[in-house]
Amino acid sequence: MYDIIASQSKDEYLFYIGDVTGHGLISGIIMAIVSSLVYALNRETGGDIHILLQKLNNTVIARIPKKMFITMLFMKYIPSTKIFSYMGAGHERFLIYRKASDTVEITPSGGIAVGMFQNMFEKNLSKEFTLET
Repeated sequence: MYDIIASQSKDEYLFYIGDVTGHGLISGIIMAIVSSLVYALNRETGGDIHILLQKLNNTVIARIPKKMFITMLFMKYIPSTKIFSYMGAGHERFLIYRKASDTVEITPSGGIAVGMFQNMFEKNLSKEFTLET
């Protein structure tokens, strides 16, 4: 699953990507539920990726089967500052291409998958990087 959600003022963008364990109908339903929750929680939290991930985890863990979880990566982009904030939940590494140096940075997303443990996102582990022009 993935999506890009613009803030109401269009000055911030939330990007997320995720993968639900398993295959089939149950995983597809969980994916749809999580996508809907992300939309609702994004508005509720004002796009704060740490609080969003914390609330998402605590909501999901009470509603999905115990052996299922969701790896995710959340990124928030503010075009006026060219700053990306990100916080991982057990998802794969991501790549940052730096045009000026023609290099690629491999960046671990970190974190533990959503739905594994209650209250595991209490500490804000979000990080940020700046895009070059």
